[in-house]
Amino acid sequence: RRDAEAEAWWQVFHTTDPRYLRLVELVTRHRLPRDTLGWQPSEPHLKLHLRQAEPRASADLDWDVAGDRLTVQLYAPDGMRAEQKSFPSTLEGIEEAVALIAGAFGSTA
Repeated sequence: RRDAEAEAWWQVFHTTDPRYLRLVELVTRHRLPRDTLGWQPSEPHLKLHLRQAEPRASADLDWDVAGDRLTVQLYAPDGMRAEQKSFPSTLEGIEEAVALIAGAFGSTA
């Protein structure tokens, strides 16, 4: 039952939530290399892992949908953690989070 409820939530969320749709739009527009976009069915939680070989860049976006918080973790070229910043999970917060990631990846879209 719990899995079915989580799956039902995901089906509605990823097709109708304007924040999620904006996130996907911005990641696509900036041509960010999305390795995975996973969600944890035990709680409304999304993770986006972005990795680029040349020039080397890495970032993780962790979206706690229930807690209304986005956290971006940037990594240095050597793979060590660099800047970490949190944003509200509003449309503006999503735009700021993706802009931070895009800047680290050298995207000018």
